[in-house]
Amino acid sequence: MLFEAERVLKKDGLLVIVDYQMDKKTNRFAKKLIGFIEWVAGKTHYANYKHYVKNRGLESLMKTDRFLLQKKIFYGLGSVGIFFYKKNQS
Repeated sequence: MLFEAERVLKKDGLLVIVDYQMDKKTNRFAKKLIGFIEWVAGKTHYANYKHYVKNRGLESLMKTDRFLLQKKIFYGLGSVGIFFYKKNQS
């Protein structure tokens, strides 16, 4: 998906990603609620969620030289992040 985003994104365009943010700043109640929602979604879904969080989520996916983080905003007790990326032009 990121390769396709890179392909279609215009030179000055922004890639906007909304994703869970599970780190030390995330409220404990929000972590439990999100974990419960993911668990209710099913065994396989929950296993994928746990793997995603364990591997540092979006941060690990975006560790590439293709995109540069421009801005991040957090909502929902620090559990939801909106991330703005630009294509790396170099």
